[in-house]
Amino acid sequence: MTELIVDKSRNFKAQSVFSKRLHLNEWRSESAGGQEFHTVMFNPALQQFTCDCADYNYRGKVCKHIISVIRKYAKNINLKII
Repeated sequence: MTELIVDKSRNFKAQSVFSKRLHLNEWRSESAGGQEFHTVMFNPALQQFTCDCADYNYRGKVCKHIISVIRKYAKNINLKII
């Protein structure tokens, strides 16, 4: 089982995010009452999630959208909250 380390604030914020699978390795993630939509992708070759949100792109770390997708769809990944 893979372990992914996430901080408490991102984990908390992920609780308000709704994620829906679009394709095998692609999800649409919405937050802010359905006013913001972001795309989460999974690259199986690299075993890596990415998101098009500003938080992920500027920090380079797991965002609330990725956490939401992992909680709902990736049962083989353990989230370690720090």
